[in-house]
Amino acid sequence: GSTSGSTSGSTSGSTPGSTPGGTSGGTSGSNSGSTSGATASSAPWLGRVERRVVQTIGTYNPQDLSTLLWAFAKLEFVPSFEFQASFEERAIGSIETCETQNLANMAWAYAALALPGAASVLPLVSEKFEALLRDDPRKINPTELVMVLWAYAKFGFDPGAESMSNLESACLKVVDQMQPDQLTQYLWASASLRYRPRFCFLRKYEARAQSAPARFDTEAVTLTLWAYATLGLAPGTKLLERFADELETIGDFHKHHNGKHNDKHNDAGSVGCSGCIFKPQDLSLGFWSAAVLVTQPSTVTVTTGVTTYDVRQTQLVRIVTSFASHLPFCDPH
Repeated sequence: GSTSGSTSGSTSGSTPGSTPGGTSGGTSGSNSGSTSGATASSAPWLGRVERRVVQTIGTYNPQDLSTLLWAFAKLEFVPSFEFQASFEERAIGSIETCETQNLANMAWAYAALALPGAASVLPLVSEKFEALLRDDPRKINPTELVMVLWAYAKFGFDPGAESMSNLESACLKVVDQMQPDQLTQYLWASASLRYRPRFCFLRKYEARAQSAPARFDTEAVTLTLWAYATLGLAPGTKLLERFADELETIGDFHKHHNGKHNDKHNDAGSVGCSGCIFKPQDLSLGFWSAAVLVTQPSTVTVTTGVTTYDVRQTQLVRIVTSFASHLPFCDPH
């Protein structure tokens, strides 16, 4: 469980979602997954599509079903109850013939749209997804793994300790291929479901996080720190050093492009530029996570002359300082 005062982490930030014809998609940007999106009354053309699908749903194969619901979720279109009932019946009847890509897209879409049918569909997805990975390890794809696990966490579906262990074992085989956003979402989902990864996985996870060529954005840094703090884990010094470097680089970018970047806000109250934005939630979660992590005992110390200092805490101070530099200035008047 989390320590006292823990926040829930971000369930409305970047969500993984592959393209329907492949699984190279990575993150798909912000998608709240709430039921406050478009409806047939606000998007008439989607309502017409929906009605036509209900009439012909019996002809849809697994690829058709998963692609359709994935598209609705990308458009944040919440289908009618009539559609949901017809779709759920057809989807459940087609699970046994689904491939991993179909299952990943369907699970992601159900969770992103917060459809109540996820309670019936996700357990079946879990069973079939694990069976496919067990029968043919070549089917393991990091994007699909992250999409499925994210869907579990987003909807609040606990697949059980055995299933989580199976997913971790599968992920262990492809963790060297994972990108920063996938690493973040995997650990965030595990922490949200309160499952602590095994040491062997964390060791490879941190090795990949330290060496991945792609950048960690502010949300990825924040959610990863939140996951460590929530699970009571101490991130490695090298990982913290990379995060501190990333945040300082973003800070330097802001200074160069925005001048006095601290008082530059967009309409959402975020600070900075597109792609490296410090959102208020990033800052609050970042401070909370760092406060929890800095109180954890550490044996990683270095002695220089007569001074001994904690290397891990030094990196945490750099991270907190970077977060603090993006707080808005107070107007003295």
